[in-house]
Amino acid sequence: MSKKLSITDILIIIFALVLSIALFYNAQSNTSNTVKIQCNGTTYLYNLDTDRDIHLTGAIGDVLIRIEDSRVWIIESSCKNKICLKMKKVDKNGGFIACIPNKVLITVETKDEVVIDDISR
Repeated sequence: MSKKLSITDILIIIFALVLSIALFYNAQSNTSNTVKIQCNGTTYLYNLDTDRDIHLTGAIGDVLIRIEDSRVWIIESSCKNKICLKMKKVDKNGGFIACIPNKVLITVETKDEVVIDDISR
């Protein structure tokens, strides 16, 4: 006993496929990460997935920032102690880099939604 698919069945299947594809691409586009650099009161935004070197002039001199392999870090700075050069590379998992003398702060902002599945007390 075989039944043929009606036009309604075909339309429902097509609608479900289109909806699934749209949700998949929407989920992919919501996971972009942005490098936020604050320098002397100005905020700069860059895509974490695009490799580049960024040259900024801080409060006391030049700062060279590198974005590569979805990580960001300072590679050159005119500050005296160079502590910012020793800071960990920042990626989408969080953290920050600060060059206090140059008034530079680097963070990564993610658009991933945080899902809490349980609360501990």
